[in-house]
Amino acid sequence: MTYNRLFCYRRFTIYDEAGQEIIRMLATFVLMDRDSRKVHAVEPEIVAPYQSEFDKKLIRGPKYANLEDPISKDYHVRFYDLDMNGHVNNSKYLDWIFEVMGADFLTKYIPKKINLKYVKEVRPGGMIASAYELKGLESKHEIISDGEINAQAMITWQEIEGN
Repeated sequence: MTYNRLFCYRRFTIYDEAGQEIIRMLATFVLMDRDSRKVHAVEPEIVAPYQSEFDKKLIRGPKYANLEDPISKDYHVRFYDLDMNGHVNNSKYLDWIFEVMGADFLTKYIPKKINLKYVKEVRPGGMIASAYELKGLESKHEIISDGEINAQAMITWQEIEGN
């Protein structure tokens, strides 16, 4: 896809055995300096092997509204939740987002569409709150630590066939 001074954009598509598209994902990446923990400008030589084109245009995701009356559960950030950069692995956010929904809900519904925005890294050793609101088959989520939003998500759910 494309890149600009601060972001790299990539599209991923997964197909089933019959060649039907089953997952489509658009991801936005930033480079982070490991020592300062600050975003670093994208150098053209870094993206050259991917043959991406430079484009000044920013690709923006959906806007996320703050939750009004959420249901919330606290989780401890464990050592094995971390990746090699010392912050929580991206997949762990989804664990927290799904887990708070509860077994009754998760045995009846699966995600059809997920919009997930990582706002600020979660650091080791603390606590996070996974909060959500559910209206029909649409849920809104926040991952919060130290009073700040670390991630936000919007999920459209569908009933599991056979339920």
